[in-house]
Amino acid sequence: DGVDALVNATARSLLGKAGLRRQDYDDVRQHLRCALWRRRAAFDPSRGAWAAFASVVLDRAALDLLRRRRRRARTGWAAISLDALDEGM
Repeated sequence: DGVDALVNATARSLLGKAGLRRQDYDDVRQHLRCALWRRRAAFDPSRGAWAAFASVVLDRAALDLLRRRRRRARTGWAAISLDALDEGM
């Protein structure tokens, strides 16, 4: 469906950034889906379409993921798993 396409496209766009590799693709997709699931209650159909809401949530989750990975890389955490990032949420 449309949400899966958005999740997949967002995950693909992150590969190669902040140390994310092709083998991280499934983990990134799962991270994005979880972010969308956590924000689902905030969706208000009177304010806009689900696809627009999902796109904003996914973009913000992607940026947050990149920021965390870059911050941890700067502080000496060269390799960080996505599981470790989810623990902080």
